[in-house]
Amino acid sequence: MQIIRNRALAANHWRLELEPPRQLETRDIPAGDIIVCLDRWIGDWQQLLARGTRIAVRLEAGADLESLLATQFHELWMIELVFDSFAEGRGYSQARLLRERHDFLGDLRASGDVSRDRIAFLERCGVNEFVLNPETDPNQALEAFTEISLQYQPAVDGNPVVAGLRGYRPAA
Repeated sequence: MQIIRNRALAANHWRLELEPPRQLETRDIPAGDIIVCLDRWIGDWQQLLARGTRIAVRLEAGADLESLLATQFHELWMIELVFDSFAEGRGYSQARLLRERHDFLGDLRASGDVSRDRIAFLERCGVNEFVLNPETDPNQALEAFTEISLQYQPAVDGNPVVAGLRGYRPAA
């Protein structure tokens, strides 16, 4: 499966491992780079980090971000934000919080109901990887990054906003 990573098509090398937390033994951990559910990360993060391979956490829309922040989340290579539907917007907020307030430097991935219409906005919030809907053509989706040339709100990407381009300066 192809994904979009940093505005280019890339292969997806991550394996999704969604088993709930339990008594973790080394033989139970699959080889390679894995994405685990938040509960498994919270319960087993020390053992997972001891594997010596890349680990990512999957955050469902209603997941408690604070429980992730209570762990060594800066050690993660990626955090995957799941969008259940087009109307789901919590992942935008989670992405901005992870980038701006909590200084997460790893990859942020959007998955689930991710369409061409959303990826430019998600990128502005700090998302750099996208697993698109199966019906979305990845080559056409790449065009979405260049379609919006002016922004009205400041975001993680630091692009200038229209008010600043017009010379507006907020009152002191």
